[in-house]
Amino acid sequence: RTINQPPSKRSVGESDQSPPGAEPTNSAGKSVESSYEDCLEIAREGLASIIIHREKGASKRYTPIFKEKLSRVFKIHRGNALILSSSSSNNQSQDASVDLLTKALPEDLERKPLSKCTATQLGHFLAYIVLTSGVSKQH
Repeated sequence: RTINQPPSKRSVGESDQSPPGAEPTNSAGKSVESSYEDCLEIAREGLASIIIHREKGASKRYTPIFKEKLSRVFKIHRGNALILSSSSSNNQSQDASVDLLTKALPEDLERKPLSKCTATQLGHFLAYIVLTSGVSKQH
């Protein structure tokens, strides 16, 4: 350890490496897989609240939640999201399924800046990233 380096938060005797066969963890100590499952569950709940139940204020409530999950879990702070194009035959505003973007045809998809996306588009994009990440076992 150098002089400028802060002391480790681990207790004496703990190694810096995780044991072989252990699940990968994020900075909060949760397994990556459980973080992805949490994201998928939040996307499912949010899309149901916005689209199926049409709860008042759901879009306003879930937009920052979806953005926070994209930022913390996937390190996506800005850039473009994959969304269903407005000209597609599939109407995004009526479909609350989390696998909407994975089932869509490539010509029905387009990119849109994250800052311009609606809560519904962010929810579908969050679910798409979780489902295509390869870590999630739920489909």
